[in-house]
Amino acid sequence: WRNHSESVKSDSWGRILTFSSPRSVFVDPFSYDVYIADAGYNMISVMKYGYISNIQILAGTGVRGYTGDDIVNVVFAYLNQPEGVLYHAESKNLYISDCCNSRDWYVNEDGIINTLIGSSTYDGCLQTSTNKIDNASASDVCV
Repeated sequence: WRNHSESVKSDSWGRILTFSSPRSVFVDPFSYDVYIADAGYNMISVMKYGYISNIQILAGTGVRGYTGDDIVNVVFAYLNQPEGVLYHAESKNLYISDCCNSRDWYVNEDGIINTLIGSSTYDGCLQTSTNKIDNASASDVCV
């Protein structure tokens, strides 16, 4: 990682880009970008390869909850302890295992979030099922 001495800054909404309880990390084998599922802050972030201070929030408001499908901008979707993340470069979809919403989400390249598998209502904090995507799992177990 280059520029490792740069400090982490806030995003355009003033949220400090740090981590609370990172549960899963996925490294894109093509771009080397690092995707982080943070259950404590209820967000999915990405660190762009080569710039440790370039952390971007991809999904989640930081508020624990459930907003449902078809949220046009995934940054405004409520997540509830996301435990897994996977980026599929070919389809350009982001997959999120959202433990306490009992579902696996997918986010298309336009930033719209929808349920891939899971219950249709907010379930508090039950286990999600494992979703296999090209022999990779967005989540093995929600704890």
